[in-house]
Amino acid sequence: MSETKKLTRKEKFSAAPVNIKKENSIQENNSWSRYYVWIVTLIAGLLYFNTVKFDYALDDYASILENRSTQKGDVKEIFKTSYRYGSYMSSDELYRPIPKLLFAKQWAFSPNNAHIGHWMNVGLYAFLAIVVFSFCKRILKGNLLYSFLACLLFISFPIHTEVVANIKSVDEILAMLFGFLSLNMLLDYLSAKKIFSVIISIFFFFLSLLCKESSITLLAVLPLLVYYFGDGKFKENIFVFVAFIGIIVFYFLIRSNVYGIVPIGTLPSSSDNLLVKVLGSLERYTTAIYYLGLYLFRIVVPYGLTFDASFPQLSVVGISSIEFLLAFVVLSSLFALAIYGVIRKEMYGFALMFFFITVSLSSNIFTLIGTQYGERLMFMPSFGIGLAVIALIAKFNIKQAPALLAIVVLIYGSITIDRNNVWENNYTLYRSGLISAPNSARTNYYLGNYLIKENNLVGKSQSDQNKILNEGVSYLKKSVQLTPYFSDAWDQMGLAYMRLKEYNSSRNAFINALSCNSNDPKINNNYGNLLFNTSQADSALFYFEKAFSLKADYTDAINNIGSVYGNKGEFQKALTYFEKSYAIDPNNIMTNRFLGMTWKNMGNTMMAQQYLMRAESLSANKSN
Repeated sequence: MSETKKLTRKEKFSAAPVNIKKENSIQENNSWSRYYVWIVTLIAGLLYFNTVKFDYALDDYASILENRSTQKGDVKEIFKTSYRYGSYMSSDELYRPIPKLLFAKQWAFSPNNAHIGHWMNVGLYAFLAIVVFSFCKRILKGNLLYSFLACLLFISFPIHTEVVANIKSVDEILAMLFGFLSLNMLLDYLSAKKIFSVIISIFFFFLSLLCKESSITLLAVLPLLVYYFGDGKFKENIFVFVAFIGIIVFYFLIRSNVYGIVPIGTLPSSSDNLLVKVLGSLERYTTAIYYLGLYLFRIVVPYGLTFDASFPQLSVVGISSIEFLLAFVVLSSLFALAIYGVIRKEMYGFALMFFFITVSLSSNIFTLIGTQYGERLMFMPSFGIGLAVIALIAKFNIKQAPALLAIVVLIYGSITIDRNNVWENNYTLYRSGLISAPNSARTNYYLGNYLIKENNLVGKSQSDQNKILNEGVSYLKKSVQLTPYFSDAWDQMGLAYMRLKEYNSSRNAFINALSCNSNDPKINNNYGNLLFNTSQADSALFYFEKAFSLKADYTDAINNIGSVYGNKGEFQKALTYFEKSYAIDPNNIMTNRFLGMTWKNMGNTMMAQQYLMRAESLSANKSN
């Protein structure tokens, strides 16, 4: 009688369809699964618990704090307009109604309260950890330990701080959450062949698209799932692909109803994405590959993390540069390994291919997006890197791996908790930018712009105000030294000099801003303010009207036109413009004050009191 050969641990893994197999009865026990779920949920929450007391920062302003559409909370309007619609100067071609609806509900529940948004981000991140663990458990054939380690590694990556610590970036969390719920349901279908699972999977995929456009890359993950976990029976599952494509078509029909047909090849601004300036050249691709290599490095080695790395902190690199060559060798090797792994149905192949698929849109290699660098863009792709590490550990049966990973997670966790602090508010964030990216024109602009804002000067003596304004000007000057065509920096410099009453310097700065971008409504309006304040009302009116013609819902410009007419004593004309502004934003404090003052000048005390009292009420609510 032949003796049955006892399989080694390594042979057990290689015997599985994807070379990963259940290890022992303990890992198969449901109680262990619950323990792991509680642990990853707890760790995900603890990593970002110190963010719940933070204020609004960066893009939170355009999305929430300075967005009248978000604050209005009209659900129909939110689903019929763009993501940043309602923010005075932000225009975009993004359609993300679910995150915006979430912001609106947060604002309705507790206005001007950033804490509720941070609590929501932490809670959703913890829930995402559960969903990711469930997904790992399915694709790793129930191996609880490796599923736990893959999930733990993902949630501890410090590069995620920009997502979880910034309220606006809940769009990334929600997109991945719904995306992975969709993948989980598709795996249910592949194992049980229940049509209902496909329907729910498509529904979650659609929700993911409504959170962030880049979720569309998950469509390319579907064939991988069928190949690995559906016995490669593509013909039997063709209707699944057709259904997913159908929901994508439906999604684009909704978008086209909001934006119209966006022309193919529409480019972002070169101030947002440097690669626009080298479009059509080889450097456009060598630079994009270098940036992708930098992303990969910072996922694994969280050194040099920054909220911004715009020109010239990151600049164009050529084909002979060491930056490109190193990135190309590493990425090419990983891609070749991914293909080899997929052919052999190795889990590391699936993981690496997941990374390359989900990073494809944000990489700027295939299409140019609205930014050249953003660590939030690595949120979903980083899962593939973490999973690949665990898959290779399983492949080679590295027994010391759990202990080593525990050390890595502890290091990552300490970096994450410390890194969170830079997102406490705009000031801490912008100050950190000068350390992490001192040669970025935008980091200098952001800090300069923050310092010169009126609400940063309120309650301070004139000498202190001048000191702060001059400090702000110094950063704005550095910004335009780094990028002379940076119109926003010139514009804010003009405002700063105007508040310093250095009117000649203010005029020169505004002229430079207009020479860079003469069709920017904000610059035209701000230059008009300078002219109005220096008794050049007729010239000011020209720039106010131009700003209004460029942006029909620009209430600041509309109010300024009314002010010019009011200053001339033409109160009926002034009233017409103030009423236009009120129709756009009835909660604008200055609009209500202007209406009250105009009605008072026209002798209607009752109407004057109505608007002036409303202005005071709105001001009090804002202060609270």
